[in-house]
Amino acid sequence: MDEINEKHGAYRGMGIAGRRRVQKDLKRAGSNLSEETRLNAMGRFYNKIIGFSVITRYLVYVVPVAVLLAVPLVILPLTGNFDNPYLGPKDPKTGDPIYIPGTKKLVWPYHTLFWLFVWFEISWASIWVGKTFAHLLPTIFMFFCGVVSSGTRKYATVLKALQIPISLFIWGLVSWLTFKFFFNNGTPYNWADILERILLSLYLSSAVLLGEICQPYPGV
Repeated sequence: MDEINEKHGAYRGMGIAGRRRVQKDLKRAGSNLSEETRLNAMGRFYNKIIGFSVITRYLVYVVPVAVLLAVPLVILPLTGNFDNPYLGPKDPKTGDPIYIPGTKKLVWPYHTLFWLFVWFEISWASIWVGKTFAHLLPTIFMFFCGVVSSGTRKYATVLKALQIPISLFIWGLVSWLTFKFFFNNGTPYNWADILERILLSLYLSSAVLLGEICQPYPGV
């Protein structure tokens, strides 16, 4: 009995920390402990990539989605569906796409699913091109204008604070203009006309946002 109490007292004297230390020492390789270490290593590798530079960080975000959007751009031509399905205006009598008389060329060659995904790619890339430009704009400004006056540094600070509104403004402008060129260039029809109005509204909203955020800097 005294021997049992002695062992119990010795174990109780270890406390909670002692029991945790024993449990940790008894863990085998390949258990949850090793799995947690592996996840941490992956996390450090990921943080190293996105923290190396702005370019590598943006590539991690841009490339996977760009590759997914590019899949139809490869499949459609390979399967002979470069001009199908047709999304543009059709002959009101026959319901067929309108071709140039005597040829098999579409009057509106961009009004197909292929070019819609081309626009998706351009719109997605314009977000990150605009963000990269907005990120580099203060440095470019200081490079060209910093030699003129040392007081221009405050302008660079303002440009740095406006990175997100500037990138949204560039994205809105590029998305609206490219869609207008591809799908609504003088031939308005239902879904394209509605989507162009939405894109124009987003572009104007981004311009208003940029103007509103510039107001706290009236003396700059």
